[in-house]
Amino acid sequence: MDYRRFEQLVLLLGGATILGSALVSTPAWQELAAHALLFDVLFAAVHWGRRMGFIAATGASLIYITASLSQTAAGIVLPIASIVNLIGHVLAFGLVGIVAGEACGRIKYSIGSLAGDSAIDKESGVFNQRYAARALMAARGRFARYEEPFSVVSVRLSDGLWAELPHDRRRLVVRTIASHLRSDVRLVDEVARLEDGSFMVILPHTPKAGGEVVAERAAVSMRRILGATDRAVQATCYGAADDAAWIDAALDLMNAGQPASDAYSSSDVSTENPASRSTLEASASSTFKTSTAAPSPHGSTKQ
Repeated sequence: MDYRRFEQLVLLLGGATILGSALVSTPAWQELAAHALLFDVLFAAVHWGRRMGFIAATGASLIYITASLSQTAAGIVLPIASIVNLIGHVLAFGLVGIVAGEACGRIKYSIGSLAGDSAIDKESGVFNQRYAARALMAARGRFARYEEPFSVVSVRLSDGLWAELPHDRRRLVVRTIASHLRSDVRLVDEVARLEDGSFMVILPHTPKAGGEVVAERAAVSMRRILGATDRAVQATCYGAADDAAWIDAALDLMNAGQPASDAYSSSDVSTENPASRSTLEASASSTFKTSTAAPSPHGSTKQ
């Protein structure tokens, strides 16, 4: 699913509704400002999700309350109707920012679950490797045609960390990681869980510098949530322009339906010279390969 089209539709309908409400009620300038703030909250919720929607709703509420209370500072007593209106606007900001952000996120992944070849990983609730391969291929195609930048962030937990987790907690940890990654990126970004248990985040319209910020933030937050060391949680960013060979090799592997932990074959990088091939294999192994001695998160969380 192209979430950008869904986002544009929601913003168009929401903007038309807000504008229509403003024209019908012919409000004062404070109310016009409130309608503008409401659209800003809607945009933040639809584009970035629940977390940013909450932040935008909080900011809009503070701005509107401050503007309203400035009248009391000037000696103007607010009537009961104005106070009720103030409370109503604050509730509207919260409803649009939090509820709309959460609803849009759920709709995005719910539509994926209705696909004939289910695109959702049942254990994590985010997209699976098959969908990630299609999304990555589409991003690579847009980069080749229009030079539209994108980045890929790979998030992997060490085997030692999984081995230390009780068996009954592993499914919860998978869900926690998936939910946190979803809320930490934009709704236009694609979060997927690969067959080896690692997570991949595809960031459209994002150069590598921006992707590295996302990778660092994801690694720090995952370590904090899991109480893990720096070595136990690794997040690596790859850019469309700088890491084309890695992306092509990863895409070939994912399209073949192989777990991402498998070693790359020579055919995956047949167009590279021996020196660059060795570099790619080392990079891919350090990012994708997991030990078969320890239980993988994918296998250990099945019911």
